[in-house]
Amino acid sequence: VRVAPNAAVISAIGTALALVREVIERTVVNATEADMLGIRREAAEALIRAGAAADTVTVELEYDARTAVLRAVATGQTELRERDLTEEAVGDEERMAAAAKSLRAEPEQVETAADGGLLRAYRARHVRKRLFGLLSEDRDTLALIDQQGVTRLLLPGGAAVASQAGRAKEALAEEIERHTRYGDAGAEIPQVFLGVRGRVVNLSGLASREQVLTLAEAEMEGLPAEEQVLIAIAPRGA
Repeated sequence: VRVAPNAAVISAIGTALALVREVIERTVVNATEADMLGIRREAAEALIRAGAAADTVTVELEYDARTAVLRAVATGQTELRERDLTEEAVGDEERMAAAAKSLRAEPEQVETAADGGLLRAYRARHVRKRLFGLLSEDRDTLALIDQQGVTRLLLPGGAAVASQAGRAKEALAEEIERHTRYGDAGAEIPQVFLGVRGRVVNLSGLASREQVLTLAEAEMEGLPAEEQVLIAIAPRGA
């Protein structure tokens, strides 16, 4: 048995560097845009009071129309953690290598799908076998890589576009319409993720196109019109 150096302060340091999380749930029948924005604001404010740096806070909303449960999950970093983890950006080759590793492909098989500045989307094509190998299907897999070469998200069957914040809402609406599936149960919108200032915002827990667009607009509020935003889309159940 060995006693770790500075054992008495390890717990305090771990607490200071930890991610902060807050969950708020409400029962709301036919949730409106005002309901979603209100619970989002409440969760963000609670997280900031708990010690998270305001510019690191991300709030994911989920709404289950069958149970009428509206849930906001807010996560963020403490100010100490944010300063500690600040690193220099890696070069294009390092980001490409990180994408190739995550996508399990050779670097020459990987291409840039969309460049959102702080977040960049790469894709590689994979062959998926079906029916005991009798049929094969080509499918792109998407990897979102940040400036430090860290993979933030993998999306099988995903697609991505970059847009300036000033017209990102319109671009997002176009992508949702392009990737929406229509069947006997009606329209099924795709999974939607938004890359804003290096953060990946998950909008996939929402049930309708209008809800996704409302929350996306709230996430981009205050951004300069020319700032780059990344939009990533993937089919559900991929």
